[in-house]
Amino acid sequence: MRKVSAKTSEDQLDRIVSGRNLIAHTGDRRGRGRANIPITEVEADLAIIVEIIDALDRLTAE
Repeated sequence: MRKVSAKTSEDQLDRIVSGRNLIAHTGDRRGRGRANIPITEVEADLAIIVEIIDALDRLTAE
């Protein structure tokens, strides 16, 4: 549905979840103290999440 290569969605979600876990459990995602998260990175991750949710909605609506 997303027209990406196999396992791309899974890899992207794993990366996003790993970053979230680092922030939630250590307060940092890069091991350098409280690193800033650029807005462009957040927007890109949100776009990926929205694409995956939209694809799942299309799949389950059929």
